[in-house]
Amino acid sequence: MNKIKLSIAIFALLFAFNNAKAQFSHFAEITTALNPASYGMNFFVGKDAALFQTTGQALGSGILDFSGTIPLLPYWIQAPGGDKKFAYAFPIGVRISKYRFAQNLVFSKNETTQMIDVYADTVSTRSYNHSFFSYEGSKLAAGYIHIPAIFRWDITDKFVIDGSVFYDRCLFSYHKLKYTENERTQKDVIRNNEFKNYYLNKNKYGLSLGIRYAGFGIGATYVPTPFFLKGQGPEIQELRVGLSYARQK
Repeated sequence: MNKIKLSIAIFALLFAFNNAKAQFSHFAEITTALNPASYGMNFFVGKDAALFQTTGQALGSGILDFSGTIPLLPYWIQAPGGDKKFAYAFPIGVRISKYRFAQNLVFSKNETTQMIDVYADTVSTRSYNHSFFSYEGSKLAAGYIHIPAIFRWDITDKFVIDGSVFYDRCLFSYHKLKYTENERTQKDVIRNNEFKNYYLNKNKYGLSLGIRYAGFGIGATYVPTPFFLKGQGPEIQELRVGLSYARQK
């Protein structure tokens, strides 16, 4: 929980700094969502992706992947030669990802094989409500320090192509399984202090690409780094598609 609070505090401070300096910037795009697909749906691809299908059928399910990035300097750097149609920036920020699984997945650590076992819950006394206003089901969440190198190309005054390559360092992660048993709501939570030992890859690299018009955009993000450490968990990688917004000056 302390790492979650730290992530929020860092993001709030960067946001405040950014807004305070915005009035002095030139060729600026001050934004809380610089990288494409900042608000999007999470998917998994790879050899074992079929088990990890995600869903957006429930409120609070993790439909949204949130990425907030604030420039260390409150303006873009123009490309060499003074070409104002192309620029780049080096922000830092926080990314919080949620994955709500279509199946009621259980995560367990096999101490004998030193691997993570993931399987659908088969306990007959448990029931799961997957209606839109339900919070039941299997959900994984993770928070990262997000460090991208971003470029933008202004095709016109309103039409922009942008993208990034980035590094993410995991700060926290947890898994929650919520269900009804004996007419009572129950939840099994693997908190960060335990889940951090479930062989999740804490260092990730990825790339994003998107297009925007008048500040609103669509894009995609791909993380080729395996979600779990190689040989210690299912073989899956992250893919996100979604929307972004960037305030332009």
